[in-house]
Amino acid sequence: MIDVIIPAYNASKTLGRALASLAAQTDKDFKVTVVDDCSDWNEHCKMVHTVIAYGNQGLNTSFVTSSINGGAGMARQ
Repeated sequence: MIDVIIPAYNASKTLGRALASLAAQTDKDFKVTVVDDCSDWNEHCKMVHTVIAYGNQGLNTSFVTSSINGGAGMARQ
């Protein structure tokens, strides 16, 4: 199984496109983890709803929230 980690900071406008691309893959042996890098509250809520929606469509997703903004590298760790 492959782990796909998506660092996201205020990324509600682009997250859906990234998840749609992953959902379109023919090999579904992967898990997607979206790491919210301390986004604004409204952006955080939108991203949570997007991840849940794709999870309900069969994509293996999870959502992690970082309490500090550490950048993409820290989010991947």
